[in-house]
Amino acid sequence: MCKKVIFSIVFTFLVILNTTSQSKKIDRLKKDYLESSLLTDSNNDKFIVKWENRDTLSYHIEGELTYISRKAWDQYIQEIEELIGLQIVEVDNRNVADIQVYFGALEDYFEEHRISFTGEIESEKFDNWHNRTFNENKELITASYCIVPSKAYEYDRGTYNVKNLFLKSLGHLGNLFKNNMLIALDSGLAQTKFTRQDKRIVKIHYDSRIKSGMSLKEVNAVLNAMDLQLLINEKF
Repeated sequence: MCKKVIFSIVFTFLVILNTTSQSKKIDRLKKDYLESSLLTDSNNDKFIVKWENRDTLSYHIEGELTYISRKAWDQYIQEIEELIGLQIVEVDNRNVADIQVYFGALEDYFEEHRISFTGEIESEKFDNWHNRTFNENKELITASYCIVPSKAYEYDRGTYNVKNLFLKSLGHLGNLFKNNMLIALDSGLAQTKFTRQDKRIVKIHYDSRIKSGMSLKEVNAVLNAMDLQLLINEKF
C-alpha cells in the first residue's frame, strides 16, 4: 500500500512537472513569435505584415551571391517553402521580382531602389539594409535588402545577414535578443542555420489564421486558439 502511495505521488509530481514545462515552452513560443513580428506591448501601433493571396513568391539576386554557396542557398529557400506553403522561384528580371536581394555598396542600392537616406553610412555597422512596402491591407507588395560584402566583419556575420534579411522580407520585422536563433538580432554570435524555434515562428506567421493587418490583441487571440504544443512536438 505504501509503495502504491509513493508511486502515485511521484507520478503526479512528474505529470505536473511535464505540464509546467510544456506550458513554459508554449509561452516562450508565443513571446518569441510576437517579438519577431514586431508586436509587443510597447508597439501597440504595429501590425502583422506578410505576403497574402498568392501561391508563388519570386526573388532576384543582383550582384554575386556571397557568404553562402548556391547549393546551401537553394536548400535554405526549399526549407522556407516547406514552412510557408508557397513556391519560391528565382527570376532574371529585377523589375518583376517580389523580393530583391542586392550585393554591393549601400549608395548604389539606395540609388537603384530610390531609397532616401541622409545619415552616415560609412560606419562598419551598416553592412546591410532592408526595405519593404505594403498596401492598405498591410499585405506586402515589394521587399528588398542589401548585403555589403566589404563591411561584414566575418563570414558567419555575412551568412546570417543573407538569411536573416530574407526572413524580414517575409514579414519578420522584429528582433529577438537571443544568441541562438536565425531570426534573432545578431549580438556577436551569428546564427547561420535554422533552429526549431525559428521554423516554428515562420510556420506560425504563414498559418492561414494569421492575417495581414492584425493587431497584438487579434494575434494573441489566434495564438491562444492554436495547438502550439502540436507544433512544438513536430519534428523538423
